[in-house]
Amino acid sequence: MTMLDAGELSLTHDGATEFLVVGPGFAEITGDRVCVLAEHAIDEDQIDPGYAEEARLRAEQALQGGSKMPPEEVQQLEALLKFSVAELATSHRGRRYLRRR
Repeated sequence: MTMLDAGELSLTHDGATEFLVVGPGFAEITGDRVCVLAEHAIDEDQIDPGYAEEARLRAEQALQGGSKMPPEEVQQLEALLKFSVAELATSHRGRRYLRRR
């Protein structure tokens, strides 16, 4: 069992690859199986880059101005920041991939 941070996850089955943004969570690898339990997951096709950028900016602004924030709130904002950055990276990767086809 291992901990997962927010990031991109690719699934390949029968030659087709699907991309998701997941995190935070856990992964368990046994033999040829991987089991992922994540607080959030979004399919690449469902990512709204505008919303992800707004979330990233809100999280960054809150973290910059929150010197007296409780540690739990800081952790939540950092998780939101990582997830929104992963969404943006995945959505940009997808557009580059589609242009090359």
